[in-house]
Amino acid sequence: MLGFLFKLTTSSRNSEETRMLDEFWSRYSVHAVPIPDDMEFAGEQVPLEDLEVRERVDRELLVNTYFQSSTVLSMKRAARWFPVFEPILKQYGVPDDFKYLAVIESGLANVVSPSQAAGFWQFVESTGKAYGLKIEEGIDERYDPIRSAHAACRFLLDAKREFGSWAMAAAAYNMGTNGLRKQVQQQGLSQYYELWLNQETSRYLPRLIATKYIFEHPKSYGYRLTAAQKYGPLTNRTIKIDTAIKDVAQWARSMGYSYKVLRAHNPWIRSYSLPAPSGSQPYTFRIPEADGSMDLPELSDLVEPGLIDSLGYRSKTESMPTQSNQMPAAVPRPEHAATQAKKRHIVRHKVTEKQKIEEVAKMFGVTVTEIVLWNSLENTRLVGGQTLKIELSTDSSKTEGVK
Repeated sequence: MLGFLFKLTTSSRNSEETRMLDEFWSRYSVHAVPIPDDMEFAGEQVPLEDLEVRERVDRELLVNTYFQSSTVLSMKRAARWFPVFEPILKQYGVPDDFKYLAVIESGLANVVSPSQAAGFWQFVESTGKAYGLKIEEGIDERYDPIRSAHAACRFLLDAKREFGSWAMAAAAYNMGTNGLRKQVQQQGLSQYYELWLNQETSRYLPRLIATKYIFEHPKSYGYRLTAAQKYGPLTNRTIKIDTAIKDVAQWARSMGYSYKVLRAHNPWIRSYSLPAPSGSQPYTFRIPEADGSMDLPELSDLVEPGLIDSLGYRSKTESMPTQSNQMPAAVPRPEHAATQAKKRHIVRHKVTEKQKIEEVAKMFGVTVTEIVLWNSLENTRLVGGQTLKIELSTDSSKTEGVK
C-alpha cells in the first residue's frame, strides 16, 4: 500500500516540480563543523584529548551552528550588550568570556524559565536576593541587565573561591553551589571535566565554549552579519527619584515618555506604582535623550559605587524631583563631537513652600548665581509654586553611548 502511494505521488509530479527537486538535491548539503585543535575558556584549557569531552564540545558546536535563527539574533543583540557587560566583568576581575553566559542563559533577553529564573542572567528569587538584587512590590532587579550582571559577577567570584576554577564556577552557576558541592564530596573529585554531572550541567560549559568560538569566528561557522545588521550601543541619561511614585504611567507622560518606553528602558519596574525607596538609595531611571533616541546606560552607570575611582569612571546623573511636570527641552545634537564638548539639558523645578534657593542649587549641583541668571531673578528669595529653569551640562564624550 505504501509503495503504491509513493508511486502515485511521484507520478503526479509535473516536470517543473521534478526539476526543482533535482536542483534542490544537487545543491543541498550539510557539513560537520570544525573543532579547533586548541580551545580554552576563561584562560583554562579544554582537554580535547579526552574523547568524551571532545564529543560534548562537538555536539554544542553542531547544535548552536545549525540553530541559525537563535544564533543570529543573539549575535545581533551581543553587539549592543557586550560593550555594556565587558567593563562590569573587568571591574570584578571575572574573565571576559563570561559575557557568553548571558547568551546561553537567555539569548540576551528578559525571559523567565520554567523554574522561574528571570532576566538576562537567570536568577531565581532566593539567589537574586542573596546577591543584592531588590525583589519586592513593584520592583524586580533580576530584569535589570546591569544590576543582575553585577550579581552574576559576585556569584561567580564566590563560586571560584570555593571550587578553585572558572569551569567549576560555571557549573555552580548552572546547578547551584549546594548541588555541585554534594557531587564533589560524593565523587571525591574537584575538576569539572572529571565529574559525572547531570545532563544539563554536563552540556553547560561545552555550550559556553561553543558559543564563544562561534561568536569569535563567525565566518568559520557560516555566519555573515554586517555592522549595520547588528543592534549597536545606544545612549541614555539617568535621573534619580527619592520619593514614591503613585502613578508611574502619568509620571512618564509628564516627562514626555510613554509607560511603554519607561518600562522598556527600566525593565525592573513591574507595576504602575512604586513605593518610597527603601533605605537611603533613590530610584535610578534610565530615559532616552531629549531627541527621542533609544537608550542604554552610559559607561559610568555600569560601575558599582565604591569602585568608580579605581576604574577612573565618574557617574553623572541628574536629580529630578517628582513634582516637576515638564520634560527636559530638546537640545540639538552636535554635528561633530570636536566642535561641541558639552550638551545641555533644561529641566524645570517647581519651588515648594519655604524652599530656599541654596537648597535648589544643591539639589541640582549648580550655583545660586547660575539660578539667578537663568531665571532673571531680582533677588534670591523664592516663593512657593514658583517655577525655575535649571540648565544641566553633561560631557558629550560620556553620553554618546558605550563604544
